[in-house]
Amino acid sequence: MTLLNLTFLILSLNFLVDQGLHAGVSLDEVKRHIRKGDVLDWIGQWFKGYVNVTPYMRDRVAYDGVTRGLQQMLDLYSRDERRGWGVSNGAAALTGPLIYTL
Repeated sequence: MTLLNLTFLILSLNFLVDQGLHAGVSLDEVKRHIRKGDVLDWIGQWFKGYVNVTPYMRDRVAYDGVTRGLQQMLDLYSRDERRGWGVSNGAAALTGPLIYTL
């Protein structure tokens, strides 16, 4: 996994928010997928055509690393999302956890 792939993912998530394409995604839903360990799969399905998660699907080490990092961040800040993630509203529910982890 290269820094370029991570940067592209973050830019894609920012694009989703900028265009309002994240509407209907709650912080609770993102957290559920992080806990379940399928957040990258979910992003790839939910935002198909907008976010390319193919590099993660081809590199299991990178996929697992991002997943574990998100789970650790979620555990670390589970009691205070505003302090930890820097978000509490739907507008940044998707990008907050991922951007702060990546």
